[in-house]
Amino acid sequence: MGQHPPGQPEKRGPSSLFIFSEDNVVRRYTRFIIEWPPFEYAVLLTIIANCVVLALEEHLPHGDKTVLARQLETTETYFLGIFCVEASLKILALGFVLHRGSYLRNIWNIMDFFVVVTGFITLIPTKSLDMDLRTLRAIRVLRPLKLVSGIPSKTRALFQLIIAMTFKY
Repeated sequence: MGQHPPGQPEKRGPSSLFIFSEDNVVRRYTRFIIEWPPFEYAVLLTIIANCVVLALEEHLPHGDKTVLARQLETTETYFLGIFCVEASLKILALGFVLHRGSYLRNIWNIMDFFVVVTGFITLIPTKSLDMDLRTLRAIRVLRPLKLVSGIPSKTRALFQLIIAMTFKY
């Protein structure tokens, strides 16, 4: 710890998950990773690939599935894993929720977290439960919205469109 004036408490930055201080090596490396352009591009490419998979999905009556639909269904676990790793790295680097600039203080991260959590909920086996959680998979369509998150003018236009649609109907 550095020197501080006598009689005054030492000032420290907010910790991540009450474990990692600002200068902790784990937190520094995760911050480097999430701000590294190739990581950001990899996440965007994953979102685009997920959009393609979502576009190719077919929903037939009575739960029937084509061969392609069954194959595409297996990719959801991989996409969920990638998005979970992204969220975990950001939570480690930024902190979870308690301080300014933390993970859940950003609207796009809230959306990502919601999509990841609902993705895990859909993996719960429902045969013993009398409910169908597959409808929660529809929330995955929110992922493509993240593509516009890096472009402020597109983000503003998207929010204005949402507001206009909300008040119109």
